[in-house]
Amino acid sequence: MKSSAIASVNKAKESYMKALELNKRDVYALGVLSFLYGEEKEYGKAEELLNRGLEFAPNNPLLYLALGEMYDRKTEYNVAIDYYERVLEFTEDEVVKDFEHMNQYHHKLMNCFPDTLEKAKEEANKFLKKDYKKNRGKTT
Repeated sequence: MKSSAIASVNKAKESYMKALELNKRDVYALGVLSFLYGEEKEYGKAEELLNRGLEFAPNNPLLYLALGEMYDRKTEYNVAIDYYERVLEFTEDEVVKDFEHMNQYHHKLMNCFPDTLEKAKEEANKFLKKDYKKNRGKTT
């Protein structure tokens, strides 16, 4: 990562941490900050933030999806599957509602990165096409 990109990520982390100081229950700030940590493979910090979000927003499917993706990246497929299955327990309306809230929250980000939503959909489709059944018994 280039030094200017690293500086941008660090500035973003600082901003989201300040947002959480003002509102400890901001589920979207927790989610974005956990994403930033996950991108840097700081999975412990990411997991801590996502679980903190689940404490006050246990019906937010995006938190379960984020945890599933994190464990998928860590190749801990059994744990990832558990979180993905939890997401499937939500109705489509519940998932759409939370995606809409997230989209409203991040509308400025979407304007800066117009392909972000399409790329997220492509990533979601890749996860759905993975054959987790053959990896279910494996531990890493």
